[in-house]
Amino acid sequence: MKNATLPELILAAEQMQVNSQRVFGALSVHQLNWKPSPDNWSVGQCFDHLMVSKEPYFKIIEQVLDGTKQSSLWEKLPLWPSFIATQMIKTLQPGSGRQVKAPKAFRPSSSSIEADILQKFVSLEERWINVLQRTANIDSAKVIITSPVASVITYSLLDGMRLMAVHELRHFQQAERVLQTTGFPLS
Repeated sequence: MKNATLPELILAAEQMQVNSQRVFGALSVHQLNWKPSPDNWSVGQCFDHLMVSKEPYFKIIEQVLDGTKQSSLWEKLPLWPSFIATQMIKTLQPGSGRQVKAPKAFRPSSSSIEADILQKFVSLEERWINVLQRTANIDSAKVIITSPVASVITYSLLDGMRLMAVHELRHFQQAERVLQTTGFPLS
């Protein structure tokens, strides 16, 4: 994903929609909320986290598309955005072996995820695909944005979209591991 093109990112989002429904769509509320341990997330919390962490990007991309985005000092530093993006993609890549604690603002609800979490996620993915398609006419590799997490973290819009794809895959796999955990309720 570190060099994924816009069409590849759109395809990845479409596949995420289909795979999420296929793998998790029939889970009960109890199964969605079951946690392997108090320190681990449930399937529902994985999807809640993905939704909460993706939502700020819609505003950023809309500002880019309508020409109202203002550049920060950090966004103007040469080489900084590329360096940061490379490091973040490596860190978030599934199988990197690196533990990353979610920023407080992006942590999922602590309990009781609603039964419609997958439908909400799939709808959010549809919005995401639409926004990605709308960026086709801009050079998203040259547009620099600031991470919603911290003002010193900047990367190209394209790298931000790549980060979202890698991030989704990481937490999709985390949710799959919950299903495979001993003790996962069968109904």
